[in-house]
Amino acid sequence: MEVRGYKLLELHTILLCATSYINENFIFSNQNQIDDINYGLIVHAFLLSVFKDQGFSNFKLMQGKNLNAKEHFWLENEDTIIDLTAQKSLKVTTPLILIPKKTYYQNHLLSINEKRLMLKSIPKEINQAIIPIKKVFYKDYY
Repeated sequence: MEVRGYKLLELHTILLCATSYINENFIFSNQNQIDDINYGLIVHAFLLSVFKDQGFSNFKLMQGKNLNAKEHFWLENEDTIIDLTAQKSLKVTTPLILIPKKTYYQNHLLSINEKRLMLKSIPKEINQAIIPIKKVFYKDYY
């Protein structure tokens, strides 16, 4: 089975490995850990980078604000959303993985401002931060 020319099984494998890695190695909102804003950005920039490494280049990193006017990040392509930090920012109980875009925006329209921006470039310090993250991911998880 394919999603817009991409192998669905491979995409799910990457997502399973990445979410396991993130859940086991990242803690947000604790001392000496990643703050909420950088957590969302780093997690999704990391996943986007892995996708690109594996040939899934049609996802974009998006940025918006939740109801509390806090920055929120997610990935989207023409049809679907991947939001690994939704449970923190959008008051849901699990990450949102491969959710149809229409469903995501209908259900979370009040949580995400109308203005959604695609990040044209990832800040240099974030790119630097994901280099060692990716090394461990590829060595131990994928």
